Amino acid sequence: MEVLNLMVKRQIMRDKRFSYHSRCQKLKISNLFSADDLLMLCHGDMVSASILRRGLDEFSMSYGLYPSMNKSNVFFCNIPTDVKEEIKLVMPFREGVLPIRYLGVPLVSKRVTKNDCRVLMKVYWCYLFILPIIVCDDIDSLLCNFLWSIKSSSGSMEIELNRGMSWCWKHLLNLREKIMEFVYVKLGNGKSYSLWFDKWHPRGPLSKLIDVRMIGLAGLSTNAKVIDMIDNNSWN
Repeated sequence: MEVLNLMVKRQIMRDKRFSYHSRCQKLKISNLFSADDLLMLCHGDMVSASILRRGLDEFSMSYGLYPSMNKSNVFFCNIPTDVKEEIKLVMPFREGVLPIRYLGVPLVSKRVTKNDCRVLMKVYWCYLFILPIIVCDDIDSLLCNFLWSIKSSSGSMEIELNRGMSWCWKHLLNLREKIMEFVYVKLGNGKSYSLWFDKWHPRGPLSKLIDVRMIGLAGLSTNAKVIDMIDNNSWN
């Protein structure tokens, strides 16, 4: 991407007619990069767009890398329709709708709100944005519920190891047995916890003491809850 940046700057230096985007003149900003994404900026006129395209074409001819037509957009703000059509002849991408969104979050000068950041919680780690404290708290809660869940099969305590997992994640999952030595459940009325797989008994999960075949022979279900073994506040 640094090579593309240099090629675009060279085209701008060759053609003095280039006009920078609003507030980009002082720092001479014509493009921004983030991971595999590129944002090219210029004033809304045909000449400036053509200069950017020449830099992009030079890079494509040199390295065989071309912009994806399906994933690329061109954005306009307060541009006359006839000028827009001229620019789209040079940048023949799908016209996008403002505000521009990156990773699902609008690129705006104001502070992003809690609702703006909701999409990040579902998909992305949020190292690019200054997030509201309440959003950070929600993310921490989601991670804690997943990592330390021992009641649900969707929790990390029930995940099976496979080759596609990262070394770090495998290492964390391999620590489950050691972690479980220090984990106990608050039994309460017994409705929420598995009779066989949760650590409510002093000797640990009963599934480690009684195999599934014996449970079946006794006429019991592996889905049984602790409350199923209690009758009138006594063990059934």
